[in-house]
Amino acid sequence: MSSVLVEALQRRDVVLEQRYDDVSITRGALLLHYHEVAVVDVILDHRLAPNAKDERLSAAARGELAFFVGGDPADLQACRSLLQAMGSKILHVGSHGMGSALKMVNNLLLASSMAAFAEGLVLGQALGISPERLLDFLVGSPLVAPYLIGKRAKIEHGDYAAEFPLQWMQKDLHLAAVSAHEAAVALPLANAAKEIYQLAARHGSAQQDFSAIYAFLNARRP
Repeated sequence: MSSVLVEALQRRDVVLEQRYDDVSITRGALLLHYHEVAVVDVILDHRLAPNAKDERLSAAARGELAFFVGGDPADLQACRSLLQAMGSKILHVGSHGMGSALKMVNNLLLASSMAAFAEGLVLGQALGISPERLLDFLVGSPLVAPYLIGKRAKIEHGDYAAEFPLQWMQKDLHLAAVSAHEAAVALPLANAAKEIYQLAARHGSAQQDFSAIYAFLNARRP
């Protein structure tokens, strides 16, 4: 964090932090709190956000974004009008860093469920079930996450234009693994998924949508 920025801030200013990594949750906040500057982490909820950057800017202008927020309630209240100008949903998760923590949990579930879904499709096809029958049965059923409805077309057409790039998902799984290690929590499934996404990235899927994990696994089917 720039020392020039810190010196420019005044006592009781509120900083909205949008960086998403394990370092920002601790070092930056401690430095600012030492200078009596409040920190509120504001993380975009990608579940409700458009995919393209220009579409997100338009959604922000219309006040249609959603945010995970971590910070003191009084500090959030001080900047709530600014967030409300960009978003219709503001979820106060807890103290500083908790917005980032919730996004980490959110993306861990997205990545793991996508990998499990992909494995199920690959196994079903290997056993002789057509991809169409598998998708008809699974997508929209209680067995799979609702967001996978939006991934069906990508899988069917092999078009993995990125909505959320696979390399970013792998990065988020790595952050979850680091945070879990620091919290003495075991994440065996998430760590396995992290390595699968890393292999897929190394084999050319890094810039593709994270649903390309299906194509990576299916290409290795006998």
